[in-house]
Formats: sequence, structure tokens, C-alpha cells
Amino acid sequence: MKMKEIVVAAAILAVSAIGSSTSLADETVNFGSKTITEEELVNALAPPELPPGYKSRAILLRPVAKAISLEIHFEKNSADLTGKAVEVLSVLGKALNETRLKDFNFVVEGHTDATGAEEYNQGLSERRAKAVRNFLASEYQVAESRLQIVGKGESELLTDVDPFSASNRRVKIVNAGK
Repeated sequence: MKMKEIVVAAAILAVSAIGSSTSLADETVNFGSKTITEEELVNALAPPELPPGYKSRAILLRPVAKAISLEIHFEKNSADLTGKAVEVLSVLGKALNETRLKDFNFVVEGHTDATGAEEYNQGLSERRAKAVRNFLASEYQVAESRLQIVGKGESELLTDVDPFSASNRRVKIVNAGK
């Protein structure tokens, strides 16, 4: 086999491995109620940095999406942000404006616990994701075009064992690329 054929074969194998690997497609850092720093958020959401002057003819493989799961608190049955939510989102707003993240787009996923009807939870999760986007846009001038909102309702519980757990009420931020 010629070198070019070997490289192409290796690339095909690598790409097919990515397609079958869920851990690469959904690399989520769950911060829960932990106090977070701007640097932690940037490091969790940014793609790996290459050394200065790095050049290669090889294919660079990295996870499809880097994501963080944050506990964003809302009033009960409401999309109104609490004081604690504003604190967390302030750190996120600063992080999204950092050099390593400012050129990326993000998906803001709202999630609920299993309290209430499925249809109600779907709408509530969408309103909560929108509240997060609106806060980041108005307070930190993160362009709304960079923030796509998605409501997941109760469809992707973080804690299946306790579907009513507060840890299921969260917002997930996914780096959607450039």
C-alpha cells in the first residue's frame, strides 16, 4: 500500500469510530451546584488548543460537542431567574466573551424534572432556555444569533433514579461550533 492509501484508510477508520462513539459526541461536564469560575467554563467549552505554529497534514480528531450542565435555579413553575441563577449566568456570560469562545455558537438546552405534565414541562424548559439566552444577550452582549434555544422538558433526566430531583432542573450549554 502506498502512504496516501494508508492515510486515507486510517482516516476512514477514525471517522467511523467517531460515529459509533457516544462518549465523543456528548462530552458533558456536570458542574451541578458547585461554584464555578470563568476559567473552568472556558476550559470545559473550548476545543483543544494547538501549539503555536502547529502544522499538519493529518486529520485532527476532537469531540463533536463539548458541553456543560449547570444548575440554573428558577422560581417554582416559572422561567424567572433567581439571584443564584444570575450569579452562575454572570460567570457564563463572561466566559462566552473570552477569546477562546467568542467565535463559537452555542445551544442552550432547558431541562425540567418530571413534576407536571410532559407537555407543560416541554414549554417550561423552552421558556427557561429563552430566559437564559435573553439574560446573556442583554447583560453580556452575547449575540442572540450565537445562542440557539432548545427545550428538552423531562426527556433527558440527569437522575433517572429520582425523576423529581432538583438536579434534573438544569441548563446545558453545548458548543455548536463556528
